Amino acid sequence: MKTLPQHVTPIAISDARPGNIVTYRVGKKRAAHVGILTDLGIIHAWEHCGVTESPDHIRSVTSAWAIPCPSGCETGPKSLRLDDCLAVIYPDPNGYYAEISLLVDGSPLARSRHYTSQAQALAMLDPIYSNIETVE
Repeated sequence: MKTLPQHVTPIAISDARPGNIVTYRVGKKRAAHVGILTDLGIIHAWEHCGVTESPDHIRSVTSAWAIPCPSGCETGPKSLRLDDCLAVIYPDPNGYYAEISLLVDGSPLARSRHYTSQAQALAMLDPIYSNIETVE
């Protein structure tokens, strides 16, 4: 946790929102563990159970941190809806991935993880995005 301040910006715990990094107590230590805040709790990794989301650690938060947005990073409009987005599925040497952009002007918003097949990508993205295209 010593290098945490080199990569993130401290914020008030009361200002913490989903996606922010939080430290929290385990036992009596002030800040013994790090996780990512969600709507339901904290995503973290334990050696004995792997990556998990725990609602019960929220009351043990000791500090909160925001990840700074790099210069030029697109965040999209504040009123963005899924219907405003276009997901285009592309092949590459690692499988298939989707680039998500604004339907109206093509501004890039995000890139998905890799999927093993186009069918898998469609199965994962179709319930989310109503505007999907594929490229061979």
